[in-house]
Amino acid sequence: MIQKFKVTTDQLLEDLYNAALINPEIETLSDLIRHKTPHSGSTYYFRFGLIKNVAAALYNKYGIYIKTNPVTYPHWTNSDTAKQIIVSEFLRIQKLLQKPPSRNELIQYSVYAGIQFGIERNFTNYTNLCIHIGQCRRQRPNVSKKIRKIKQKDYILNLQEINRAYHGVPSILAAFRLCHTHASTIRSIFGSVDNWFKKANVPLPLTVGIYRDKTDKEIFDKLRQIYQRTGKIPPAKTVYDKMPDRSICSRQLGRRFGSYRKAWELALAS
Repeated sequence: MIQKFKVTTDQLLEDLYNAALINPEIETLSDLIRHKTPHSGSTYYFRFGLIKNVAAALYNKYGIYIKTNPVTYPHWTNSDTAKQIIVSEFLRIQKLLQKPPSRNELIQYSVYAGIQFGIERNFTNYTNLCIHIGQCRRQRPNVSKKIRKIKQKDYILNLQEINRAYHGVPSILAAFRLCHTHASTIRSIFGSVDNWFKKANVPLPLTVGIYRDKTDKEIFDKLRQIYQRTGKIPPAKTVYDKMPDRSICSRQLGRRFGSYRKAWELALAS
């Protein structure tokens, strides 16, 4: 049986003391633990708790005190001074790395603790900081109207081919799958799925037509039949199976009447 090696508390403090003697230029205890000791910060945390407890134990045993917080820690208030500090720090790290730093690199190489909170308080997010400096690398490409028209033409031709091959589109999900697309893409190009079918001059699938051709009274009658047969309102996920012709589901009831529960209230009240 392999025994797990446990580092004692005295060994942790001794390693930290030796690292402090070898690296006097490091001024903070957290940086010393992170970069110059063979143990991780979580090891010290589970053994001592807070970082100030590590500093107290080190002082009690060896008589040396190491600061727990960085020397420069500005108040990240929403002010012009804080913005200037963040921008100058961004430019300094950019010069150091010879490229615009990412968010994690900015936090890693910054001499200011909590700079991520300063970014959130003064610029809302890292992208706004890049835009403020003028070096945003994640700008959305502008899609011209000509490209959008070409996409519309391709999707219209594909839908017409599906309609001819299957003698009618089987379902909207089948149209998405056969065109190798999804609903969000169709909505961004045509505005809605209905506009896609209208521009292609293709009738909507039969299941959608059955649902939309029904009046509110016909739907309420079917819901009351279910209530008379079962004596209760069924769960939303089982109402489709309990429908006589399986023509409508709970999601369609919610879209038409506001919510699944409201549809039942209107049906039982009428």
